[in-house]
Amino acid sequence: MTAVEPRDAGETVLPPDHSVSVVIPVYQGELTLEALLAEIEPFTAPQISRDGHSYAVTEVLLVFDNGRDGSPASSASCGDCTPSSARSG
Repeated sequence: MTAVEPRDAGETVLPPDHSVSVVIPVYQGELTLEALLAEIEPFTAPQISRDGHSYAVTEVLLVFDNGRDGSPASSASCGDCTPSSARSG
């Protein structure tokens, strides 16, 4: 799916028809998390799909396996994110 550019700033923006939750399994987040969240951020504003449906990312869940990497520290610095923690196995 390719997003269509947002409309002019002067136009009224209606709430999106669809809310999208993104679930990210995090491994070695200190290497990848900041860049990944930066890629997702533009989609938090209402977008229009090629089929004409409006959507926006309204939630990002970070899922950890409680490994010994630096992922928890990386998530603490990501600002508005509220990571979810899960154990595997």
